[in-house]
Amino acid sequence: MCRRLSALGLGLRVNSSGIPGRPDHELLRLLSRSANGEYPWLERQEPATPRMIVTHAEALGLPPLVVRDRLGALGFTVPAIFPEDADAGDFPSLPLWKPQDFMPPGPLPYAYLFADGGDPEALRKRIARLRAYGFDLPLEVPARPGPFDAEILSAAGAWRELTSADVIPFHFVLPLARDLNIPPADVVRVLTSYRMRVSRDELPDGMSFKEAVALADVDARHRSLSRHDGFPLHFLHHTALLRDTTIRRVVTQLRDLGFTVPDPADTLRAALARVPSA
Repeated sequence: MCRRLSALGLGLRVNSSGIPGRPDHELLRLLSRSANGEYPWLERQEPATPRMIVTHAEALGLPPLVVRDRLGALGFTVPAIFPEDADAGDFPSLPLWKPQDFMPPGPLPYAYLFADGGDPEALRKRIARLRAYGFDLPLEVPARPGPFDAEILSAAGAWRELTSADVIPFHFVLPLARDLNIPPADVVRVLTSYRMRVSRDELPDGMSFKEAVALADVDARHRSLSRHDGFPLHFLHHTALLRDTTIRRVVTQLRDLGFTVPDPADTLRAALARVPSA
C-alpha cells in the first residue's frame, strides 16, 4: 500500500518496522484505539499506558503482558515494569486512558489517587497496585488513620492542581483547617502522616489564622490572574491597599504561605524594558 501511494507521488514517510507485509485482523484490532480493527488508530508517539494495555488485552482475550510486548515490538513506548497478574480488575486503580495520561513512574495527580472519597483502605490498595505497575509513589497510609483523614483526602476540588511529586503549599492547608474547625498544624500532621511534603508546619510568625485565610481568599478571588500571570503588579497593589500595607509585605506574606511570587522589582524592570524609548 505504501509503495503504491508513493508511486503516485504522495511522498509518504512511513515507519513500518515490526508490521508484517499482510497484517491480520488481530493486529488491526491491536492497533485500533477501540480494539475493534477500525479507525481511529493508535499513534506511536503516544505511549501505551497501563490502562490502555489492560483494556486491549481484555478486548482481544490476550494476557496483558503479551499485549505490552507486542506493542513494544511495534515501536510503541511501553511500561518497563508490568505485573504478571495484571487483569481487568485493575481498572479502578489505573489512570484513565487519554492522550494526557500519566505513564510510570509518574507522578500522578492527587485528585486521581484520592478518587475513592478519601477511604484510607481503598487508597492503601490503590497505591500497592499502582506500584506493581511501576508508579513511584511516596505515599504511605498510616496504620491507624485519624478522624479527619477521610475529610481531608476527599476535599472536593482541593487536590485538582497537585501531584504526588509536589510539595504542598501551606495555603492549601488553610481552607481545610477552616472547614474542619481545626488548627492548620493538625491538617499538616495528617498530610505528613501519609508522607506528603508540606511547605511549612505552622502559620508564619506574626500572622494569625484569620489573616492567613483572608490573604488566601484574596488569591482565590483572583486565581486566574495569580496562577497564569504570576501575581501581576496590579494584583499585588490591589491586595496591599485592601490590607493597608506595602507591596513588599504582601509578597513576603504570600511566599510565607507557599505561593510562588516573582520579585516585583524584576517585574517592573521587565515592564519598563518594553516601553519604547524616546
